[in-house]
Amino acid sequence: MASTASTFTASHVAAQSSVRAIAARAALWAYTLISGIVLGASIYEYLVITPLWLRSLPESVINWNLATRYPIVPGKFWEPIEPFFLVVSLICLALAWFGPRGQRRWLGIAGGCAVAGLLTIALFFVPILQKTVLTNGNGLPEAEITRLSLIWAHWQWLCLVMIFAGWIAAVRGLTVSNPQSE
Repeated sequence: MASTASTFTASHVAAQSSVRAIAARAALWAYTLISGIVLGASIYEYLVITPLWLRSLPESVINWNLATRYPIVPGKFWEPIEPFFLVVSLICLALAWFGPRGQRRWLGIAGGCAVAGLLTIALFFVPILQKTVLTNGNGLPEAEITRLSLIWAHWQWLCLVMIFAGWIAAVRGLTVSNPQSE
């Protein structure tokens, strides 16, 4: 009877371990894919979109999308992507505690980088956008529009670094040969 109980317990532990390994691998794959899309879009925004509205401050912000037939509205991309990115990142963080030992570190780094980046965007960058580009600097003195826009330009690279570091961690987590050890 004791032998049956210990066999049951051992198989139960092995099954739990297998489920955790599959969940961790799926989370890392999902994170790698979504963060790759986010990273690519962030690089595009950094190299193409941001220079457009920074080109001749404050006029470029004041006149942003006013006289164009097809306005550039990055929010149409970011609004559906960021919640999905956040959910995948939070799953990675949860699995950093419960996932296979060898992948915990990579899950934590990936999820932590994304959550830190998304919080930075929500608390720092979005308020600047709301005061400048999204409202054409409505009601702000020109000097303030310029100051806020330059702050954005100066710190935008930080989000790129966080997203890239998270992506690297997720890829590294996928390369762990035996996630139960390490």
